Amino acid sequence: ATTIDIENKEGADENDSSMNYLEPFILGMLTNFDTLPLERIHNMLKMFVTDPPYDRSLEDLSKFMNVLLLREKIALDGNNFKIYE
Repeated sequence: ATTIDIENKEGADENDSSMNYLEPFILGMLTNFDTLPLERIHNMLKMFVTDPPYDRSLEDLSKFMNVLLLREKIALDGNNFKIYE
């Protein structure tokens, strides 16, 4: 399994808008499933985001999740992400 330091806010570029189209998908998943680990979010995006196709790496997603953490859209619960309360 790939280990990515999701606690590390380094590399969380809030100005990188190339992945912003994923935010509603991610928030929708977390609304439906309460909490999800990074790898499950990554796999679901690969399955369901087709226009444009999701072809990012797990590391890219980790950086974008850090942006969403900084924006207080999502929160961490152990190793799982959830909607920010």
